[in-house]
Amino acid sequence: MGLLGIKKLVEESECFISWRSGHKDPSLMLILAMFEELPATEWLVSYFDGLAVTTFSLDGEKCTIRGEESAVQEPKSITLLGVKELEEIIGPARELLKGERCAKTIAILQKLETQVWNISFMTLSYKILNVRIDSETGNILSHDFGDIFARL
Repeated sequence: MGLLGIKKLVEESECFISWRSGHKDPSLMLILAMFEELPATEWLVSYFDGLAVTTFSLDGEKCTIRGEESAVQEPKSITLLGVKELEEIIGPARELLKGERCAKTIAILQKLETQVWNISFMTLSYKILNVRIDSETGNILSHDFGDIFARL
């Protein structure tokens, strides 16, 4: 299922409609998936309403509210128009693993300086590869590969 389909399922769910009635003009700010293999089965979709960030979990077609947290600063909203799907951009990012076997992947669509796919691969040998990819062009903007324990 594509990003627009994920957003649609969340926004048409009973829990979102009920939440939305008490929150003015929420903006989409983040979409996250954590998985071992694609396709991801659970997606987290976060919205900012001016005061807090509320996260919804979409597991299959079942949507629930995961939690709400006060925002320290106003997060930047994201758009899904023209965005490359995760399945389109993950291949070139995986090539940077240099033969390492991946145990878990976290992929976040978010807006930093620009809108990016921020992908972290955790390997079986306790290394982590973080790759930032422009969400529209699919170009790799930066990557960092190192030992998890060296970062603690």
